[in-house]
Amino acid sequence: MKRSRKRSAVWDHFGEKGADARVKCKYCPTTVSVQQGCTTNMMNHLRVKHLNKYLMVTGERTRQEDGVDENDEDDLEVSAEVVGGNPLSPTVTVSSAAASLSPSPTPSNTEFSPPVSPAPSASRVRAASCTPSKSSYQPSLDAYRCDSKTTERLHFAVTYYIVTNNRPLNTVEKDGFRAMLHAFKPTYKVLSRRTLTETYVPKAVEQVRSHIKGLLKEAEVYSLTSDNWTSGADVPFTSLTAHFFDKSWDNLHAVTLACRATHQRHTGLNLKDFFVDELNSWDLKPEQCAALTTDNASEMRVAAELLLVPHMRCIGHTIQNGVEDLLGSDAIKPVIKEARALLTWSNTPKKVHQSVPKVLPSVSPTRWWSELTLLKQIVESYDYLREFAASYQRGKHLNIIPGEKSIFIIRALVRSLRPLEDIVNDLSGDNYVTASAVLPVLNLLEAGFEGDDDLEDGEGEEPMGDSLDFDNWDFDSEAFRPVALREYVTRKLKKRYCPGPLDEVECHNLLAKCSFLDPRYKGEIHPEEREKAKKLLTEEFLTSVEKDAESLRSELEGVDAPSTSASAPARKRSALQSLFAKKKRAPDGSGDGTSAANLLLTPEAKFKEELARYDNVPNINMELDIRIWWKERTDAYPYLQGIARKYLSICATSTSSERLFSSGGNVVTDSRCCLSDVNAGNLIFLSSNKKFLKRP
Repeated sequence: MKRSRKRSAVWDHFGEKGADARVKCKYCPTTVSVQQGCTTNMMNHLRVKHLNKYLMVTGERTRQEDGVDENDEDDLEVSAEVVGGNPLSPTVTVSSAAASLSPSPTPSNTEFSPPVSPAPSASRVRAASCTPSKSSYQPSLDAYRCDSKTTERLHFAVTYYIVTNNRPLNTVEKDGFRAMLHAFKPTYKVLSRRTLTETYVPKAVEQVRSHIKGLLKEAEVYSLTSDNWTSGADVPFTSLTAHFFDKSWDNLHAVTLACRATHQRHTGLNLKDFFVDELNSWDLKPEQCAALTTDNASEMRVAAELLLVPHMRCIGHTIQNGVEDLLGSDAIKPVIKEARALLTWSNTPKKVHQSVPKVLPSVSPTRWWSELTLLKQIVESYDYLREFAASYQRGKHLNIIPGEKSIFIIRALVRSLRPLEDIVNDLSGDNYVTASAVLPVLNLLEAGFEGDDDLEDGEGEEPMGDSLDFDNWDFDSEAFRPVALREYVTRKLKKRYCPGPLDEVECHNLLAKCSFLDPRYKGEIHPEEREKAKKLLTEEFLTSVEKDAESLRSELEGVDAPSTSASAPARKRSALQSLFAKKKRAPDGSGDGTSAANLLLTPEAKFKEELARYDNVPNINMELDIRIWWKERTDAYPYLQGIARKYLSICATSTSSERLFSSGGNVVTDSRCCLSDVNAGNLIFLSSNKKFLKRP
């Protein structure tokens, strides 16, 4: 009877199958089970005990399916010894794939020569035939296939790369990206764009939201910043960020709550609805909010009023308005026009003898410090620019260089605006306290700095050519002193932050409380502002006691005396702190405050005692970290530190929200204008909060 299929060559190396379904090896006493005609056990036996015979059977496909470890050399020796008195043939011709299994690689179609060993002893023959050999399988490709857990992990790793690096969503469909991942993990199937946007990006958003919600729940009080932006696709976006201390004063967190498209006019009512929706989605209550910091737009002020949240005007925008008034004044505007004309001329290609003028920095009409950068460069390069213009085309364009009067005004502008640049840079941070410095900064600008009265070159400034002859000028040089020029900015700051119109009193009250609760600046505000802050804080505390007197009384029962811990470590002095060090001051005769006996029992009396004790604390070093200062005194001021956590979280600028639009510009690029509103919002949210996204 003919066989239904071809007989395997492995049968040639074994005897006939017995009744017990076992066959005996022709080269050793071992018997192998062959149930149902399976040849796997026979192949394994040849591979382990008689490698040269195994290579003859498998041929070219051996290396693709199975592997051999370093013990194969020993197996060859054993196989040569155990063939009782009938050693294996000394040479066997094998293919390149099989030959690669030898201890030392040999070229294709070369002779494989197993090592020759002495005649084996009887004990070694018994050991080789009776002791089972350890398997040396190399796992097949199936063993490396991605299970569901591995696939999920790799999918999330791809998502993490996309959202944290502002990559396009269709990156997962690019051939190069897929080829790279295939090289890393051949069995991994890259997720599709639809799976990315509908499953894994929302999962990442939910993960980050859950983490931030936990932080907000622990904080209990917070402040907000917001701003509006229009993308390259002409879609209006509104951003919202939250700022809060944790209860232990360890960190001042800045998190993004939302940056989403709002296809409506940015009216006060629409913005209020946006804020309410977002606060509800985060389980936040408006009464927990210390303030909402925005620009000076009227719709933002209206939205804050409708939300019943104190409105804080951004000091950066206010200084911008003041500087614009200064640069647009009748005395300054012609000089700025000359500076911009020089910018245009110097940045135009010139044909000259092996020389080109220095390129001056460009300016932005909405960024006043870009004008300051241009003016600085003109002052520093004045001599060079004048010499270049004189040598270029025989001095034909020498009149483009500003004259002595203009240079004097430019230098005065640089000296007056440079402190404002330091102020804005320092107050634009979001990981340290900033709002408490607003009123002190206003008083600082009014008082002026040491050296403001000097019209000569200031410290660190290089002379600008010939000395200036003030007597022959036809205008009053006193009007261009730094204090006089900064008056434009001071006037704007007073309008926004000092009492005047009824709608500005709330902002001034807010800033007075912030400055008083910062021991670095409570001595830098006016005495009447200090008294006003104490009165407002007392009223606020009494209101909170009326709402929840029982819980507050039990919480603060048994409060200890003030802490005597060591002072907070000093930080590197910032530019703003250096300005306060140069402030013109009157003699100060105030002494250190003394701590009153803490014998009063009612919360109201205890709070007043805390307030009086804190008011007597002398001003601390500007370089101390106020966060650590309060952390070390939570037991000394149990009531006051809770209120301080609320007001010191307020931001002096809306820069945090404006920074989101930098991320938004990287997400909604000109080539990605068709990105849906939901996807754009999710990607901006994840990009700005990526520090809370778990790394794969």
